[in-house]
Amino acid sequence: MSVPNFPDTAAWLQFLQGRSLPVLRHTARALQALDQDRDKADARSVARVVLQDPLLALRVLAYLESRRPGTSAGGVATIGRAVVMLGVDTFFARACADLQEVERLLAGRPRALLGMLQVVARARRAAHFAREIAVLRHDAAGVDEITVAALLHECAEILAWIYTPDAASAVADRTAREPGLRSGSAQVAEFGYSYHDLQCTLARAGYLPALLAQLMDAAELGQPRVRNVFCAINLARHRAHGAEDPALADDYAEICDLVHLARDQVMARLRLDAPA
Repeated sequence: MSVPNFPDTAAWLQFLQGRSLPVLRHTARALQALDQDRDKADARSVARVVLQDPLLALRVLAYLESRRPGTSAGGVATIGRAVVMLGVDTFFARACADLQEVERLLAGRPRALLGMLQVVARARRAAHFAREIAVLRHDAAGVDEITVAALLHECAEILAWIYTPDAASAVADRTAREPGLRSGSAQVAEFGYSYHDLQCTLARAGYLPALLAQLMDAAELGQPRVRNVFCAINLARHRAHGAEDPALADDYAEICDLVHLARDQVMARLRLDAPA
């Protein structure tokens, strides 16, 4: 795979527009199985597959956003509702036509594939933590949106590992060498912009509905739902470093304050006594 040049986030946008996002090989196979047995392919079973793959979730929401009249407000911010709105037949025929596997794109680049899969795993953990924290907050109305926001928060880094593997590797190497260096600073040093900048560009371009963009906005941390999302993201990121990561103590304290429960209750509910 040739590596394109992205001097700014606008170049990313130009590259991605009109291009179908790839999906994980496991996802492609799971969808193929559902497509071949339509009796089992209801909206719930389809959504369950989508929620395991941040790339497919982004692809589905972006497709639905592209079909939404420009004058209409809101947008669909949950995967379950997105599949229902599309309908299972349209989901397979349009939103998931011509699936390309990430593993094929990254053939011959094992470091990039591993880096990408690690971010995907972190995104899945963040989504799980976000859902459980929302339940502890008794936020039944927002739980699905919060879950999707946490799942998609890392999509810019996932795209970087796929399409700019050398630069993504350089960022990872630099943050590993300099533990005190903020990841955003390393990204700006390598790309000239951060993954957050790319995420914002994608949101403004209609890859994400406005509600999800708001839930991913660190400037809105005064809002409980946004705080919920970032608690989950931080917890997933620090747990990826191991259960002894010193930043975890602050993560646990933040979650306890948010849900108004004791630490042992939070640890049990989030299953944080298990190995990271």
